[in-house]
Amino acid sequence: MIAAIHRWFTHHTMVGDLLLALVLSPVIVGSASGAASAVPGGWKLVWGLAYLAPLVIRRTHPEIAGLLLIPPHVAQLAFLDSMTGANITVPIIIEAIAARTPARRAGLWLAFGGLCSAAAGLDWAVRPVRAQEVIAGAAMVFVVVAAAWFMGRLAAERLRTVRVLNERAEGRDRERDQELRLAAQEERVRIAREMHDVVAHALSVIVVQADGAAYLARQRAGQASPGTPVPETPGPETPVLETPVLETPVLETIADTARAALGETRRLVGVLRDGEAIPDWSPQATLAMIPALVARTNDAGLPVHLTETGDPSAHPAPSGSVERAGYRIVQESLTNVLKHAGPGATADVTIEHTPEGLRISIRDTGRGLAGPVDGDDATVDGTGHGLVGMRERVAAHGGTFVARPRLDAGFEVIATLPTNTLPTDTEENRA
Repeated sequence: MIAAIHRWFTHHTMVGDLLLALVLSPVIVGSASGAASAVPGGWKLVWGLAYLAPLVIRRTHPEIAGLLLIPPHVAQLAFLDSMTGANITVPIIIEAIAARTPARRAGLWLAFGGLCSAAAGLDWAVRPVRAQEVIAGAAMVFVVVAAAWFMGRLAAERLRTVRVLNERAEGRDRERDQELRLAAQEERVRIAREMHDVVAHALSVIVVQADGAAYLARQRAGQASPGTPVPETPGPETPVLETPVLETPVLETIADTARAALGETRRLVGVLRDGEAIPDWSPQATLAMIPALVARTNDAGLPVHLTETGDPSAHPAPSGSVERAGYRIVQESLTNVLKHAGPGATADVTIEHTPEGLRISIRDTGRGLAGPVDGDDATVDGTGHGLVGMRERVAAHGGTFVARPRLDAGFEVIATLPTNTLPTDTEENRA
């Protein structure tokens, strides 16, 4: 409650100054009206209001308030030989000026206050005037003025500090919002990369299996003579033509591949749904899953040989993101072999454990960069999204990546993944 009231008065400074003027009006107007007998009655009220009016604008227009306070004090020097209660306005206005004006102009007002203090000390001295009394009176007034001025400067420093802290807080808020936007953008890129790896591999397997099944169906359909008529009502003597039937293993491979891809796709897309809490939606691919991936690729019609060399204990245990990166590199490379290597190709996958980390190589005996791929409108130039995604994964962990045609035939992908360094760009959380 108190904090809310303080904030309101902070944003409505003139209202607070008006209330202060109303509170002090009996003292200021009363002391001015009863002090000088030589001043006519009506002018005494005007004189008192002249002291009071600058208080209303002391924080909104402090220097104007200081200028407005000069005429009533000049009149006081002319008509009175002593201070009055109305002089309380001086330290109030000086404090406001020191708090809300630049340091150089505030210093000029302090010097002006020193001159006014000397004039007051001279005017208020007892007749006959003695130097020590003038000095004492001037010093007393200047001490009050200087104290108010220093309080104002302290308030100015406080206001400046608060303003700087607010600006820093706003800057941190902007940086946090920007980081959130960048994180969201990076997350979308990561999801797109994961979607590419999952869907491209699954669809490549399905396409290869479907092509094989279609070829088998055409072969079986060709067993019948092209011109053999089919009777409308076959009798017991009528030969029954063999109907093309897909092999059960082919259908099972297509179904299992599509089902696995659908499950991973749902987990990836699920993170984009508002209000849906998914504590662990990222595909938890590991190096231990590579043999199963190789087996599925073999079932899809691509002969793949897996070799693992070295001792896994020779290097620090790979983090989860390193294992996921290794798995995705193998998966994407085999997908490219399925799509681009051509018929009769084989592949070799080698996982080597070294003291520095993992060295993964995938080599095939396909067409390499021979030219356009059947059914694809792009050339195999190594600029696809799959190679870019693999390169980004390796770079995020400080490794090296090479994708190039082999001298004898085919294509090779070689990636090194250090296991003794932390991933950059928070890849551990994003992979």
